[in-house]
Amino acid sequence: MKKNYMLMAALLLLSFTFLGSRAFAYNIVSHSEYDSCAGGASFIVNVNAANPNLTMDTYFGDGTGVFTSPIYGSTSPYAFKAHSYALAGVYTVKHVLKLSGVPVDSVQFSFATLCQYVQLRLFLDNNSNCVFDLSEARVPGPVDIEIDSAGVKLDTVKVYTSSWIRLTAGKTYTLKALNLPSGTSASCPSTGSITYTMPFTTSLNNVDFGFSCNTSSNFDMAVWAQGAFRPVSWSRIIVSAANLSCTTQSGVLTLHISPKYSYSSATQTPASITGNTLTWNVSNLSYGQSFAVVVYLTAATTVSVGDSVCYDASITPTVNDINTVNNYVSRCDSVRSSFDPNEKSVEPRGNISPGTKLTYRIDFENTGNDTAFNIRVLDTLSNNLDANTFAVQYSSHPVTSNLENGPASTKVARFDFNNIKLADSNHKDANKGFVIFTINAKKALAPSTVIPNKAGIYFDINDVVMTNTVSNMIYPVGIKVVEKQTSVVIYPNPVHDILSIKVNDGQYETARLLNVLGQVLVSEHISGEHMQMSVKALTPGIYYLELKGSAGIKVEKIEKQ
Repeated sequence: MKKNYMLMAALLLLSFTFLGSRAFAYNIVSHSEYDSCAGGASFIVNVNAANPNLTMDTYFGDGTGVFTSPIYGSTSPYAFKAHSYALAGVYTVKHVLKLSGVPVDSVQFSFATLCQYVQLRLFLDNNSNCVFDLSEARVPGPVDIEIDSAGVKLDTVKVYTSSWIRLTAGKTYTLKALNLPSGTSASCPSTGSITYTMPFTTSLNNVDFGFSCNTSSNFDMAVWAQGAFRPVSWSRIIVSAANLSCTTQSGVLTLHISPKYSYSSATQTPASITGNTLTWNVSNLSYGQSFAVVVYLTAATTVSVGDSVCYDASITPTVNDINTVNNYVSRCDSVRSSFDPNEKSVEPRGNISPGTKLTYRIDFENTGNDTAFNIRVLDTLSNNLDANTFAVQYSSHPVTSNLENGPASTKVARFDFNNIKLADSNHKDANKGFVIFTINAKKALAPSTVIPNKAGIYFDINDVVMTNTVSNMIYPVGIKVVEKQTSVVIYPNPVHDILSIKVNDGQYETARLLNVLGQVLVSEHISGEHMQMSVKALTPGIYYLELKGSAGIKVEKIEKQ
């Protein structure tokens, strides 16, 4: 009888121990997948808590069986598994989380593999042959392209000139333009809809949407600027104007330089120089054409590394301009200790959130003693970047771009400046160029993931010149990303006499009212959460209200009646 009591006690203790181990509910909190477009696939599964007895079973859906992987990490536990698919298709993948061999949670989903890249391109079909000829201009967009397969809407992509998307080999898609660029009609095809079957090939493919210009007197001029500042000589601002509409247009480009610097020289001689205000006459920009100038500066006062340097640029006229918001830009950049003439830069810098849009800029300079006739830039993109979102934004000279397959399933962005004829080092105002592109970080990136990037620059037949490496990192575990909540109320707009401005206390410190030339007409300090600005003396027209402070810079268009 004593033995029976002892046996019952042991069984009771064992049952309590087992129940205690199962008292906490382990589960799958998220999962992410990456297809290399060459059959290789990677799977990451995130778990809510760590336990040495946890494992993950994965069924890849292609009949290869079950694969078990351990759970890695203690603060952010996860399972990782790579797999190679032999055939293109859509597979049912299942992850099963187990505790001491007992299933506790699972997730099942469809996964398409062996995709290929397609470049969606917008062009102006001047000769109506439905072929994107080299002599024809690219349309700047944006155009929303809807992607449909078998009646199921899969995605909508916003295309600026061109954009890359991934499609699955063997599947048929309907690609439809949902809107038209300003002042255009769809020409190739006239319906704006293309049916496309993705081939089984490793080559990169193009799908082109052709447009034709309508008769209109309206236009859309835009301005852009970016600076790089040092505490010594050879700081610079690159400013450009572009025509985003069919109507050929001329205008005046104006740049206001910070009083911390003074003008030294420029790749295009200014039409006028008044103090720190420079202007250029921009003549007859056709659709998609841009005018770019590099302005070189010297420090006018004592500046230190980390100081903020603010500047702004504008393009006129604004009458009949269909979008005056992009006629003005205001920026502030930090002073850095140095930068190389062949340099890579990225914005935003430092730690970022998953899915952040990154703007990469590649500067190059001909430091040789002869003209550079052809320049090629190769940029190997990190696998932590979403190649679908790759888009060229600006360049100093005409450039063609492409995405090519690189090592370890990466993609290489290729930029060709053919017949650029870049001057030698004896011509400091004409021996430099740049290209700027944007691309998003992937959305499912673990904390502390690093995204490095550098480029190689090839001047004719010379050896490659490598740029510096720039890096971003996904915010580490334990660092909370705090988004500033800003609230700005500006009224009335249109305004006759008094403009009222309400802001969150302390987030904005100064308010400036500028005309379309970027000239400051009124400048006032913001104290508290409410202020009023008199505009009674101003002539009717369009103005810009610029707010600056700890919340950054905010610009709003104001109409004076």
